[in-house]
Amino acid sequence: MREPADTARRTVRGRGLGILALLILCGVPFAHGQESDRSRVLLRLDCSSQISRQEITLFANGTVRLRERLSDQHELELSDLGQPTDPEEEDLHMYLGELSPEELEAYLARFAKENLSESEETSRDSLGGAWVEECRLDLALPGQASRHFAFGRYDSLSLGTAQVVRIARELEEIVERDEGLEPPFPPDYEPRTGDVLQRLDGVLFEVVRYTDDGGGVELEGVEQPVTIFIDQSNLRARFRRLVRRAQ
Repeated sequence: MREPADTARRTVRGRGLGILALLILCGVPFAHGQESDRSRVLLRLDCSSQISRQEITLFANGTVRLRERLSDQHELELSDLGQPTDPEEEDLHMYLGELSPEELEAYLARFAKENLSESEETSRDSLGGAWVEECRLDLALPGQASRHFAFGRYDSLSLGTAQVVRIARELEEIVERDEGLEPPFPPDYEPRTGDVLQRLDGVLFEVVRYTDDGGGVELEGVEQPVTIFIDQSNLRARFRRLVRRAQ
């Protein structure tokens, strides 16, 4: 003899509650409480100063997120220097790229290859200041304990940490590829007098001239009274992008 519908529903509901209670007591995780690959961060490199910020994040599903901020130096007041920046109030430009499963596996293998066992998690051996970027590197590779590192842009890093940072910066190229962004420098870039370049710490410099031997470039700060000389072969390593091309 079939039970009335309401009696059957109460029986099923009672059994369901009993099973739920048993799962809770046994500590069984639920799907909604598990972090998905779309939100699980494997790597985040966040470098910021008072005038710039760049954050590169790699998610477990292969998504690469690039967020950038560059303040207009003409509008940056001296009173603002040294004041902490609230990330929630920042006007960050966001760009996305996607690694294929094969690309993601290759990057994870490269990260895992680096020995970070002797790397210090905090490094502060270089000059600081409002114009100098400070960086935080968070690494949470599958099967490994999470690691966190804090350092200045010009600090001397261990070989393993330096390699991880270098590989992380390669991910920016994935975003540029997928977003159709112009590369930081034209492939055949040759400096011209009047070009404005952004250094890695966000400071802008203008190309003044070539050195007498033709192998170096003299640059002057756009906002700071400083002159530097750079070997042409090191230009891309020291500068982030071409901001304005001289006519």
